[in-house]
Formats: sequence, C-alpha cells, structure tokens
Amino acid sequence: MLSGQIVDGDTNRLRAILPPGQNAFDRALIHTRLCLDSPGGSFPEGLDLATYLGETGISTHVAAQDSCLSTCALAFLGGTQFWAEDGLPSNRSRSMHVTATLGYTRRN
Repeated sequence: MLSGQIVDGDTNRLRAILPPGQNAFDRALIHTRLCLDSPGGSFPEGLDLATYLGETGISTHVAAQDSCLSTCALAFLGGTQFWAEDGLPSNRSRSMHVTATLGYTRRN
C-alpha cells in the first residue's frame, strides 16, 4: 500500500521490500499488486514509480473510497501484470473500485 504524498525515494523503498531476483513473469505467478491512496506529490518520483511498475509486472489498484490524484494517477497508469494465455503474453494492469477517485489536478 502506498498512501500519503509521493516523495523522493518511494520507488527505492518499494524495490527494497519486494523479493529480489523476480522478473515480471515470476511476479505474475504471485500477482503482486500495489494499492494506491495518494493526493500526489513528487512528479519525477511518480514517473519513476510508473516506469518501475511497468518493468516489474506489478499491477495497481485504488480501493473503495480511496483516491489517486495528480502524480499518483501517473503511477497508477504504470501498473502492469503479465501472464501467458494460449501461449501468448498478455497483460492486465490496473483496477479501481467504483467508489474510488482517479484524477489529475489542473494548475493555473
């Protein structure tokens, strides 16, 4: 679960708690999912997080009543899970509860 502001170092903290040596297809076997509840935060860190999630096959989810805004929404889009279906690689990536909020903020 990533909750609160996205700050510098979050990607490295996530990397440190996941089992080492697993590739995206290994992660698919255990369905690694990162739940998000954040108002946003560091733009560069959000991009790094999205890239890391895409490279490692980690899916993303926003649970009931939670919100994923601004930079968090960018990280959400990086969520990816790989698996093979009929011998061909496929991916499923992100989900959110019907009462969750996903959005971008506009700056004037």
